[in-house]
Amino acid sequence: MNNRRLVTLTCFIAFIVMGVTTAILGPTLSYLAAALALPLASAGILRAAQQIGGISAPLGGGRLLDRHGPRYILLPGLLLMAVGLLSLIASGNVIFGFVASVLLGIGTGLVNLGGNVTIGALYESNAAPVLAALHTCYGLGLFGGPLVAEWALTRQGNWQAAYVVTAVLCAGLGLLFIRLPVTIRASTSTRGDEPPRSRPAILWLPLLPLLLLLFMYNGAGSGMSDWLPTHLQLVAHSGVDAAAQVTSLYGLSLTIGRILSIGALRQFGNMRVLAVAIGVAVVGAGLITFGGAQIGLVTVGVVMVGLGFAPIYPTVIAIGGQQQPENRGSVVGILAGLASIGGIIIPVVQGWVGAGQSGGMIVILVSALVMAAALTLVRTFSAQKYQAA
Repeated sequence: MNNRRLVTLTCFIAFIVMGVTTAILGPTLSYLAAALALPLASAGILRAAQQIGGISAPLGGGRLLDRHGPRYILLPGLLLMAVGLLSLIASGNVIFGFVASVLLGIGTGLVNLGGNVTIGALYESNAAPVLAALHTCYGLGLFGGPLVAEWALTRQGNWQAAYVVTAVLCAGLGLLFIRLPVTIRASTSTRGDEPPRSRPAILWLPLLPLLLLLFMYNGAGSGMSDWLPTHLQLVAHSGVDAAAQVTSLYGLSLTIGRILSIGALRQFGNMRVLAVAIGVAVVGAGLITFGGAQIGLVTVGVVMVGLGFAPIYPTVIAIGGQQQPENRGSVVGILAGLASIGGIIIPVVQGWVGAGQSGGMIVILVSALVMAAALTLVRTFSAQKYQAA
């Protein structure tokens, strides 16, 4: 196996584990909140803490990855994820739980940065379909995470078991990176040993609509994972196991959507795929919001949101890297880092909107509508360069 294939494979595995780590919080949120003596309506601060940690890692890690390779990003990221998971269930109070969540966020931020920048540098102009495959692996983890949580809750009777098992997976994969010859040399017009002044300035104007789009996507995606189980239990009156199964459909739909988007991106181009995807997500979010206690209708909406959200993140990351290839690491770090603020704000807003009576899913609908508006700005700045040939 050549080096590019080996790097790609290890990034794919890391994203599966990251998806599991992200997804176990939602089905166990009420139990974790109770263990931390935290009101359920305020439990969104745990995801917010993860996003706070996730901001600093991408912003500061892009240049390090370009100079030293993905091991120096992915290894500490996976180990920090393991430490964060175990610390979260052992903390026992809100303050230490918040700190543990920040550590977990730093870890996932490093893994996210390492995978996206590495694939972007390896595949360059053809990065969008491969990034879609990378995030398909993340979707596999999102699908598996609620099932791991369900196993812990119903089979073991101990929700903490989901965190322990996931932490072991993170640590095992992290230690594997010590032995693997995972190295790349990013393909840019600037040598890694040249001073920073030799690099062109980052163009912020075309970057802003991409940031807005990812801001809303990150927030809505976190909100779906965190609050959908609670929404189903409070509004649709479903049991814990049914709520976990419907939530897992969100991850499965993301996975299927990203598999489909691999071919669609090659055939139709970035902009057309994004337009259709966001439209599907808007309709799905409407079904969830207004479906009420009709769990079948809500389930259809969950599937549509998953399918619609599927190509958004990898495609926007690919567009950003293609716009400014000389600053690929910095641009992807900025997009991943600053857009993570959406994951801080939106789940907290959902908790306030829901007020312990629902999952505040109307916030997901508003987020999808803002994404549609942001896409029009993205097209304004990049249509000529990035529309399908």
